[in-house]
Amino acid sequence: MKRSPPLICVRYYSTAYRRRHGPTVLYNLESIFICQQIPERARRGRLRKKERGLTVLQMSVRTHSEEPSEMAAPIVAGLCVAATALAGRYGIQAWQAFKARPPRPRIRRFYEGGFQPTMTRREAALILGVRESTATEKVKEAHRRVMIANHPDAGGSDYLASKINEAKDMLLGKSKNSGSVF
Repeated sequence: MKRSPPLICVRYYSTAYRRRHGPTVLYNLESIFICQQIPERARRGRLRKKERGLTVLQMSVRTHSEEPSEMAAPIVAGLCVAATALAGRYGIQAWQAFKARPPRPRIRRFYEGGFQPTMTRREAALILGVRESTATEKVKEAHRRVMIANHPDAGGSDYLASKINEAKDMLLGKSKNSGSVF
């Protein structure tokens, strides 16, 4: 693909200024080290003002009709690299903040302590997973749920089943400090 000549827009001042300094560069659309490709007559100042404006306008149209992807590709690549670096930086900061936070205690659904020698209302409520002041129907429902999970016929422990039954009796008020069979 043949590229059009690079554009450097120029402004011609008075003849005396032009002779001393040459054409003044207004902006450069390519890199700094580009050769000026304006017709020789325009460089010497022999074109009339209309022709000078036309020359710059024609070059401007020719430059802007170049492939936009050629000019945009390095910019897009640079933006992608910058965005990736920024995201990585914030990700590392977030990970360090996550690791530096104090550990939260995990909420446990079940009481992990051992059994007391004599059953109390508090221990009975902990075993069944209800409050000490729970209604009778809720206590029976909780007993049924816990007993299904720990029944000896389904592979549960006899000791746990006796403690679950003792907890139900304690909360329903059927027995006072009866103690475990085991």
